[in-house]
Amino acid sequence: MSNTPGLLKFFRIIGWLLGGLLAVIVLLVVGLFLFGYALSSYDQYQEKKELRLSAEKGNSESQYKYGLLFARAKDYQNAILWIQKAAQQGDSDAKEFLQAYQAASAGDAKAQFDLALNLDTYNDKDEAILWYRKAAQQGHAEAQETLGYYYSSNNKNIPESIKWDKLAALQGRVSSQVRLGDLYSSGTDIEKNSQEAIRWYRMAAEQNDESAQFSLGVMYKNGDGVEINLPEAARWLLKAAENDHEEAMEMLADMYAKGEGVEKDPAKAKEWSDKIKQRNDAYKGE
Repeated sequence: MSNTPGLLKFFRIIGWLLGGLLAVIVLLVVGLFLFGYALSSYDQYQEKKELRLSAEKGNSESQYKYGLLFARAKDYQNAILWIQKAAQQGDSDAKEFLQAYQAASAGDAKAQFDLALNLDTYNDKDEAILWYRKAAQQGHAEAQETLGYYYSSNNKNIPESIKWDKLAALQGRVSSQVRLGDLYSSGTDIEKNSQEAIRWYRMAAEQNDESAQFSLGVMYKNGDGVEINLPEAARWLLKAAENDHEEAMEMLADMYAKGEGVEKDPAKAKEWSDKIKQRNDAYKGE
């Protein structure tokens, strides 16, 4: 018991040392982060400065890129000023941007979509979405499809994604049709609805999309949203397999081997199994 005060004092010293060491580590990490941020900011400042100097000397590519910096900062007066300078020197990107901007501002849906693509390429996502939306509201199918993708993958606004994908899908955009099929089939972000999934998959499958053909085949095979229909399953899996869908090839080979939905045919089962092997060997050789 007589050693207790000494032990307590010892542990207090150890705790103090460890606390001090931890504080030093935290300060070091924060310092390194701030140094890295400052270095990055300085590099960006230098890059912008060099771009400005090059633009002022008359380099058309720099003028265009410098104009885009203003566009990202929502300073469109200076953006147009510099992009016009580049266009006057014959810069093709600048000319294309100006033509799209002028037509888009006048309400041309295709030009609005083209402008959005241009802005998207230079990572001005917010402004790109604004122009995609303008085009989509005028019925531009590819703009609607793009918004459907954006809201499903980046923003995770599923109701908004469904809204735009349905509009695009009804205009025949395959990616939107497949995305809706996947959404209703999985039930991950909304309530599962197999019949709705089949509806959209069928639209894409009839346009020869192999992933939709495969999904439709699986749903008929498993009776997901429909009665089990093995011949119909085999029909869609064959279409997908002929479009080089590996899982469809595997399932089709198995169906031929067992005689499910097709006449039992070991030769055809082997043929599809061999195609899978040839396909995999070809990828390995690339």
